[in-house]
Amino acid sequence: MLERLLFRKIEAWILFAVLLVGALLTIMFGWSVLYKAKGGERGGRIMELLMSVAQLPDPLMQLALSEKNVIQPQIIAFDEFSGLRRYDSDFNDTGSLLVSSFNADKGISTVYLYDLASQKRLFEWTPPIEGIIAGSSYRGKRNLKKNYRTQHPLLMDNGDLLFTSSEGPLVRIDMCSQLRWVVDRHFHHSIEMASNGNIFVPHVLAAPTDIDSITTTNHAVSPIRDDGIAEISPNGEIVEEWSVKDILERHGYNGLLYGVGPYEVDRTHLNDIEPILVSDDFVQQGDLALSLRNLSTVLLYRPSTDEIIWLSTGPWLRQHDVDYQGNGVFTIFGNDELRGETNQDSLRDYSTIWAYDQKDGSVKSFLELDAVDIFTASQGLHRVLPNGDVFIEEQNSHVLHRVNGARLRWSYVNSLGDDKIGALHWSRYLRSDEQQFDWIEKAGCT
Repeated sequence: MLERLLFRKIEAWILFAVLLVGALLTIMFGWSVLYKAKGGERGGRIMELLMSVAQLPDPLMQLALSEKNVIQPQIIAFDEFSGLRRYDSDFNDTGSLLVSSFNADKGISTVYLYDLASQKRLFEWTPPIEGIIAGSSYRGKRNLKKNYRTQHPLLMDNGDLLFTSSEGPLVRIDMCSQLRWVVDRHFHHSIEMASNGNIFVPHVLAAPTDIDSITTTNHAVSPIRDDGIAEISPNGEIVEEWSVKDILERHGYNGLLYGVGPYEVDRTHLNDIEPILVSDDFVQQGDLALSLRNLSTVLLYRPSTDEIIWLSTGPWLRQHDVDYQGNGVFTIFGNDELRGETNQDSLRDYSTIWAYDQKDGSVKSFLELDAVDIFTASQGLHRVLPNGDVFIEEQNSHVLHRVNGARLRWSYVNSLGDDKIGALHWSRYLRSDEQQFDWIEKAGCT
C-alpha cells in the first residue's frame, strides 16, 4: 500500500501548483525570519514561532561546519627569526610581556608572562574553555576552542586574569586557571581598569542569547548594533552601562551617526575604552576616552556630567587604541584602512600613531612607522613608555615591537617551531615598576 502511494501518478498541474505554493511559502518564511532578525517588532507569536523553527537546525549545522568555522589562522608561517630579536645591543629591557597567543600543544590561545631580560617564560594560564562555555549562552564560532582568542588579558595583583573571547562573555580565572566567574554578556575588544578598581569593557546592549544582536531603541531609523560601555566590578557585577548610540544622539551627533556612508549594522564599532586615572587641568578622573572605529572618530566622554568634552573625526581611519599622555594630549593608533568590501586597501603601507591636543584641537603625527616597516591594517596596540619608546603590537603580522624613534629596540614572536608562530590577540607591556609577581612562588598549581 505504501509503495502504491509513493509511486502513484500525479497530474502535472497538481505538481506545478504544489511546487508554486511551496516556493511562495519558502520565500515568505525567509522574508519573515530576515525581518525579525533585523529588529522587526510586528507579527507577534507567529513571528516568534517562525524564528524558533528557523533555529532548529542550528546545533547540527554548527557541528557540521565546525571545521570550517575558523575566524583567522591561529598558526602563522614565519621564518624571519625566533623568539626575541634584539636590534639594540646596548639596550637592556627590564620589562615583561603579557602575551596572548596560540599554544599549538594545547590547541587554544593561552596567556603567558615573558621576562625580556632573561628571555624566559615566567608563568602561563590556560582558559578553562569547558567551564567558560558551560557558564555562557554564547555558542558562536568565536567561542570554539580552536578560535578562542583569550583577548587583551588583564593581570590582577594576585595572579588572577581577566579576558574575553573577543565576542562573548567576560571571564576571570585565578593563577591556577580555575574559573572564578563568567559575566554572560556580549563583550568585545579592550579591557581596562579604572582608578577605582572597576573594569571597563565594550559590549553589546542586547539579549545575551543573540551574539549579532541589533536594536531599534530610541530611534526610528534602520536598526544598528548598539555598542555600549560596561563598568564591571572585580566581583563580576555590572555596575553601570552606557549606550554609545544614545550618547551621540543626546549630544547632537546624528549626522555623524546616521548621515555619513551607507547603512551598516555595526555602525560605531567601539574598540577601546580608556579610563582617565588621574585628574589634571584638562581631564577628570573617571573620564572615558572612546575609539569608534567605523566612524573614524575618537572622543572624551565624562559620565559624571554626561558631557562630550571633545570629539574628533580623522585624520586617522578605522583607528584603534587611544591613550592619554597627560597635558591634554591623546595618542591614537591609526590603521588608515579604507572602507570597502574587502577592507584590505590602505592609504599607505605603514601605520601612524597620531596625537590629538585637547588644548587647541590640533592633530599631528606622533610617530610614523615607515622607517621601522610596521603596518597593520586592522587592530593594533601601542603604549608610550616613560623614556619615549613605544611598545607596539603589529597584530596582522603577529609581532610585538619596542620602537625608539626611527629604529627598533627589539621584536618578539611566539615561536612554535618549524617556521611557525602563534597568532597574537592583544598583548601588554608591563614596566618593571608595575610588576608584582610574588604570587608566582605561592601558586602551587597542580
